[in-house]
Amino acid sequence: MAVDIVRRARQGVNRRYERLALLHAARAYLRHGWPIIPGAWWSPQEYRHVCDIPGCRSGGLHPGALDTGPVSPLTPPSNLADYALTSEQDIRTRWGLHPYSVLMPTGITCDVIELPSSTAHQIWAEGSIAALHAPAAQLPASAGSCADTKSSGDDAVMFVITQTGETIPSDTLDELARNRIVLHRNGSWVPLPPTSIGGRPMRWLLKPQQCGWQLLPLAQLAQHILRRIAQLRSVPPPAESPDKAA
Repeated sequence: MAVDIVRRARQGVNRRYERLALLHAARAYLRHGWPIIPGAWWSPQEYRHVCDIPGCRSGGLHPGALDTGPVSPLTPPSNLADYALTSEQDIRTRWGLHPYSVLMPTGITCDVIELPSSTAHQIWAEGSIAALHAPAAQLPASAGSCADTKSSGDDAVMFVITQTGETIPSDTLDELARNRIVLHRNGSWVPLPPTSIGGRPMRWLLKPQQCGWQLLPLAQLAQHILRRIAQLRSVPPPAESPDKAA
């Protein structure tokens, strides 16, 4: 009995800490013009994401019940901008109730480039994205995409935050698609750190503060990523050592 009481008390403290961390992050994003909506939160007891939409049975990450009414996890509206919280008081009120995930509707202030696991690992390891000072966040390993797609490997998917509103040439879009790179633009959304997915928190690889909250143009960043992918693929494999050849 005493052990159960201690465990419940510890869980309560952890949940409060998590809720305050999410609240602090949501306020920081809002101050810098990033639109924010609350999303379903991870429940370690039920081992799934839960929300306050009446009768919702979706266990994945999705927008929750917002001030203007419930949002269906299966068909979220294309006008998510209308649901974005616009004041710190709104955020304090909302996150004072539950440890909502912090979600950002894209195509309003920011667009997002989503890199699949293998590509993300290669490009980040060789320092190309970091050198550009582009804010980049990492989903937990095997968490998959926010659009309920699964990553192709054990490494984590990476989100790179960019400017919005730029026209992308069709050949660039085709090349991104061939490399399984997803553009999150108008009508989409992404989670932001420290949102927990599957019980594992997202983290910034390069924080927006480290970039002065400045964002690169989408076309510039997309072209850079495609060039780096082409260059990495053109590098010959290392020569086999004599010992291994023997």
